[in-house]
Amino acid sequence: MRNLKQLSRLGLMAAMIGVTISTQAADGTPGATSTGTMALSVTVPNIVVIRDVTDPAPAIFDGSTDVDFTDSVCVGTNGAAGYTITATSTNTVSTNFELTDGTDVVQYNVAWANSSGAVAGTAFGNSGLTQNFAAGPVSNIGCAATNATVVITVPAANLQAVPASTYLDSLELLVAPL
Repeated sequence: MRNLKQLSRLGLMAAMIGVTISTQAADGTPGATSTGTMALSVTVPNIVVIRDVTDPAPAIFDGSTDVDFTDSVCVGTNGAAGYTITATSTNTVSTNFELTDGTDVVQYNVAWANSSGAVAGTAFGNSGLTQNFAAGPVSNIGCAATNATVVITVPAANLQAVPASTYLDSLELLVAPL
């Protein structure tokens, strides 16, 4: 009886301090039937995904109008409170977003909107910077619908200052759960 009371107190104390007493693997005993048991554990971390990213059609500068690209994407998580997004120009030697033809450079601007179909958003300012969004991602990683937009603007003044050529960059969008 005394051992039973001690075990009861130990169980109550464990419950009060948040300790989980788990079942360990056990073999069955010989008989008409025999039951073995095992403890299973799966840890699911916060997971995030960016989907529906597409390459915009190549643009031809008309000589006077900014060149704008937008792409509505899906940011999905398995329940994170939000996400971070980092935009990085793979051409950049500085902190700017840059298109290049291998010789000359054209700076451009990148913004992020926490909604689909947006034409403006929060500017990154420089390549490699991270923005936090406390809400908005789709609540699963299946991404059935778009919910965010990357907005890219190549200012006409920057395009007017470079010689005729084709200017390229690869923009990386890195998402992480908050």
